[in-house]
Amino acid sequence: MERFWRSAAVRLGRHWTAVLLGCLGITAVLAIGLTRIEFATGQDSYLDADTQAAIDNVAFQEQFGGETVVLLFSGDADHDVTDLFSGANLAEMQRLTDELRAIDEAASVITPLVSLEFSDALVAGPGRDALIAASQRDPDPAGQEARLADISVGLARLGAVTDQTIGDPAWADLLVFGNDGFTVADGAVVAPPQEDQQIRASLASTFPDQRTAVGGVVLEGNASLDILSSGTDAVVDIVESADLDGFEVTATGSPVFLRDINQYLQGGMLTLGAVAMVVMAIILAVMFPVRWRLLPLLSVLVGVIWAFSILGFIGLDLSLVTISGLPILIGVGIDFAIQVHNRVEEEVVLDRETHPIGET
Repeated sequence: MERFWRSAAVRLGRHWTAVLLGCLGITAVLAIGLTRIEFATGQDSYLDADTQAAIDNVAFQEQFGGETVVLLFSGDADHDVTDLFSGANLAEMQRLTDELRAIDEAASVITPLVSLEFSDALVAGPGRDALIAASQRDPDPAGQEARLADISVGLARLGAVTDQTIGDPAWADLLVFGNDGFTVADGAVVAPPQEDQQIRASLASTFPDQRTAVGGVVLEGNASLDILSSGTDAVVDIVESADLDGFEVTATGSPVFLRDINQYLQGGMLTLGAVAMVVMAIILAVMFPVRWRLLPLLSVLVGVIWAFSILGFIGLDLSLVTISGLPILIGVGIDFAIQVHNRVEEEVVLDRETHPIGET
């Protein structure tokens, strides 16, 4: 076996020009595979499509949509969530809701305004009637009394609001805050201090506290990464255009995270790889005093192209796992290439071997 490798090395060394041209030709052909590489950062990168979990997930997303971009509305110390529904803020909330609904990739949209409209529909009509009917069916006298007391406070609060439309601050207060702590004295409603008022239980998921509101845009189910990225970009662009007095709006959630990862995989890793190549070229030029000192770098570059081109040909998508092969290939590859190059140089300079490549 040793004789075979020595003979092959001698022949390749004698015809190094042909070997170099052949390597470059193979590299040019394999480079076509780079154009076929796909980036996978969704469920397909960690779920086997044949498993029951993946099958159930596909069925779920067909019915209810896919990933959700979370919308976070954060108010400052001088504003609470009811300020989102008056004046210019209400008009801006309506614009945001309409534009988010117009996104092609959006399956459904819930904003604080949508939640408040649900509350408005319930409180103004069927919700009140349902509470009265429920109190009459309660078999527990104490429970029935508590319900009637709450209903009396609620009716008093309703009667105290003249303009029962979204946009009126008093109506927004009634819709957002429950009856906890409110009392009726001499026919007038007495409200607890603002900081003690409680968000209605039905709206707790939308308004976790007095200065925070949450919404969401459910994107198309079982969508490709490109479609998810496109929908996420549209949501982020709309959110970044929001102009709400006293509030900052942030788009977050797994679709935003996946979009950032995808952009990083397609651009950031390549940039880091190019920077690593430049740094290694400088190090080799300064600290590796041999002939053809940049040859190890060329061999590593060719090896990286071959490896990732083959991934493209066999259809193996890049993910956070497979992309980690890039820094490994560069690090291990440059180490071995330098050692081989240095060993050949020793055989030439020190031992005066006739066939240094074969001896190496």
